[in-house]
Amino acid sequence: MKRSTTEVVLFWLAATVFLGALPGCNDSNLTGGAGAGSKAQRLRDSLLVSGPLGQGGGQAASLRGASANGAPGATAASGSAQYVYISLPPGSLNGDSARISSGAGSGGTASALMSSGGFDPVAVIGQADDSVDIAVFAGGKEIGPVSAFVPPSRPPSVVRTSPAKGRTDVAMNQMITIVFSQPLNVATVGPSSIQLTQNGAQVPASLDVQAAQPWVVHIVPTSLLAPATTYDIAIGTAITDINGKPLEAPVTTDFTTGTTADLVASVTVLSLAGFHQPTGLVIAAVGGKVTFIAYKASASGDTLTPTTGAPIVWSSDSSSVATVDSVGEVTAIAPGTATISACSGSICGHGSIIVNSAVTGVTPIRLGDLGGGFSRLWAMSAGYAVGYSKITPTPSNGGNCFHAFVWTQARGMEDLDPDPNHCGSSAWMVNANGTVLGDGGPIGDVGPTGWWIWRRATGMQVITYPDNVNVWSPGGINANEEIVFIDTSGTLVGLTSPTGTRIGALPAPHSGVGGLNDVGQTLVNTTVQDSTGAWTLPGSVAYVWDVHQNRITYTLAPGNSLFPGASALNNQGVVVGAVTSAPSFADGTAFRWTPSGGFTYLPKQGPGVTTAAMSVNSAGDATVYLESYQHVGQDSVYVLRSAVWTAGGALIALGDLGGTWTAANGINDSHLAAGHTQVGSSSGPLEAVIWNYSSVPFERSPSQTTSVAPLRAAPSSSRTQPKQGNGAALDERPTRQRCLMRPASCRR
Repeated sequence: MKRSTTEVVLFWLAATVFLGALPGCNDSNLTGGAGAGSKAQRLRDSLLVSGPLGQGGGQAASLRGASANGAPGATAASGSAQYVYISLPPGSLNGDSARISSGAGSGGTASALMSSGGFDPVAVIGQADDSVDIAVFAGGKEIGPVSAFVPPSRPPSVVRTSPAKGRTDVAMNQMITIVFSQPLNVATVGPSSIQLTQNGAQVPASLDVQAAQPWVVHIVPTSLLAPATTYDIAIGTAITDINGKPLEAPVTTDFTTGTTADLVASVTVLSLAGFHQPTGLVIAAVGGKVTFIAYKASASGDTLTPTTGAPIVWSSDSSSVATVDSVGEVTAIAPGTATISACSGSICGHGSIIVNSAVTGVTPIRLGDLGGGFSRLWAMSAGYAVGYSKITPTPSNGGNCFHAFVWTQARGMEDLDPDPNHCGSSAWMVNANGTVLGDGGPIGDVGPTGWWIWRRATGMQVITYPDNVNVWSPGGINANEEIVFIDTSGTLVGLTSPTGTRIGALPAPHSGVGGLNDVGQTLVNTTVQDSTGAWTLPGSVAYVWDVHQNRITYTLAPGNSLFPGASALNNQGVVVGAVTSAPSFADGTAFRWTPSGGFTYLPKQGPGVTTAAMSVNSAGDATVYLESYQHVGQDSVYVLRSAVWTAGGALIALGDLGGTWTAANGINDSHLAAGHTQVGSSSGPLEAVIWNYSSVPFERSPSQTTSVAPLRAAPSSSRTQPKQGNGAALDERPTRQRCLMRPASCRR
């Protein structure tokens, strides 16, 4: 199996999916609820889990890591850094909300509001054979969790339609909506694949595929539907997903109109673009631009056609803070908060924008991208940083093609696979000599494991494992090119080289491994579940394992009902990570642990703020995530900030580029931190950046700097002369559970 890369928000702080926020989400299931037996069994039987689907856009709930900002395209790139979509058809199981999280590694956690016993697709980052856990909450009680595995591929299906099948008394001006299980190839959506008919005659209508949610299709009749008339909808197998997989079977449904057209009773204002799920609140820097969309609804909550009632008129209550044009595009002018209103006559809906100054903290130095306007950086060691980026769009790659990169000061950002017809490669780890560990792309398409290493002299080389081991996930590569991984039985294994023999094996079960330093030490996170599948504290500890001696050298057990999740270690044996309270995983707090001094905890950073240390250098300086929500009324936006927590105890804020997502994932001994940050607003793309915190007086408030400290080329090393720096450079991606089980893979 390949490593799990399910991405959503770390620490159980998931961005809520506003599935019930849009009018018309209250129809019953097209196909009916599934299964008999227990509620958990019904949940398991009803779930729809897609296969990995390119970089196909939509709103990935960061179950930790790849581009959740990728705009949907008409074609998909092949490769392994991909999205998985989870949905539950209405009528499956009554509940208030659902939690979707990685059950086996480095994912994240997303939450979804439920309506009529189901929820629309939630995007997470994942690969074939990844495990996903889904729990439903009803009346304060939890149903599940149940586990589902990501299939290698799955054809798209219809999750629901609105109006629901067989519904009568439908308003003559109701919007018709079809929700599919995964993103569609927009080019296959047309009058030949989706037809609205009445008595066999096709009804004139337009088809609107939602740009930010390319699994949602609206049918908009060009005029009012006839009263007391039955209409049929036919959905054919000419429709394909972004990987070219056709609809699994034709679908037909019908509804009957009433005798009236509904009046506009409410207007809902949402921002559908960007990293987060749909919300009425966005955050932007001065000069940033975001787009709001307005939906008209009836008193019963059904979405109405755009021509119903008076045209939408947009306005801002504070044009000195933000302006809005006639189609809902908002421009941030100056720091402050503005209410953006959309009115159809006297009926109005409202959204909010918070405008911040562009940079707070140490100024990020932008590294750019490979031509596609998006890049993400996951690891740093010595003078090397790695990640993946969108490449320049071509007709063959459909504009959504991602390539692994390595960055150095001397060469800038280098594409590790210059063939634009190869897509989906990702670089996750790098050692102090610049050897990169990654997956996907041309190697992932044909190799036995999908994992590769890259050296400048040899290019990509597929990793082959001894004894025909079925690999779950590599966890680190050190300066000696030793690799540590967990196989599918849960056994932790160390190798002498990508094609070498085992140098040690710690028997199963182990839920995660993070990093490998240059003296052969790695981190092991072990979690325990009770008979119901809930996580429990006894036996849930972290270890430092010596690969060469094949033994545990240290056990990290903080006590006080705290659950440790270790993320990274350096060559001096300093470990960083986060502790939480089980089973709720509440109040995440960053820690630093040393063999001689034990645990040190980062002080609380304010109400509602959780923290986690993600990487560490030789001096013991660590990068830290600070996670929270910002609220205006009932709307909220997930905010991820980052900082450097110095060995002396200072906390140095790392600046952003105007968005709400800043993830510092690596740090070296030249006082450089590395990661990615959102550009312009909470709807903006991500860009790889570095921060030079060397000029910041640690005893005073952080200052800003715009210069890049010189980077040192790493000399060759031997096992007897281990590299300084953070060595293993860390694995990526998150769920709160996943981060605790495999924190090194929890990079955002």
